[in-house]
Amino acid sequence: MAHRQGIGLVKYGTVWFAADVNPSRPLTSATSPVRQSDSLPLGVLALASVHRIDYVDAFRTSRSGTRRWSATRWSRHVLEGAPILTRARLVGGWLSLGLDINPLRRDRVLGWHIASSSKEHVTLSADSRIGINAELVFAGVGDTWWFGTVLSLDTAAARTAWSAIEATHLRVVAALLQDAVDRREARVQGAATRDDAG
Repeated sequence: MAHRQGIGLVKYGTVWFAADVNPSRPLTSATSPVRQSDSLPLGVLALASVHRIDYVDAFRTSRSGTRRWSATRWSRHVLEGAPILTRARLVGGWLSLGLDINPLRRDRVLGWHIASSSKEHVTLSADSRIGINAELVFAGVGDTWWFGTVLSLDTAAARTAWSAIEATHLRVVAALLQDAVDRREARVQGAATRDDAG
């Protein structure tokens, strides 16, 4: 991530990330390609299968340049296509929460189990020994990619742990999606440049 004013270190689980640390600055803006929303569309939220919803967040971005991609491909672009240090920090943060991920398994997405999938959606799941049941939902609706984190928090320990990292989680997600968009746009521009040269 390029250094700019307001960027500093934030703690996610036991791992430190570079992210916007200005609490008064919105996570996303009206001109940002990544937008935070108040809620997921009901059809997207219905793709989650946790037994009770205690927490949900929602982000959206354009499918420009990826309209033909499956949701699983988009999820791999977002998570597995991130810089190696980012991936290592994500995995470290998830493991520090006790989530049962295994990033060495190629049938998973950066360690997350694929609970359900279709061309237009993929729901990734992981459970924690402290009582966090987590799902990451990626869904294409029209020209928009939606992303949501959906949690059930079954114990006091789970609720305490999530309360401590929720604000950081949102900033990490916003930065992760912005990086994915930047890489997508670079890919599209690179292809256009090659076409022009040909």
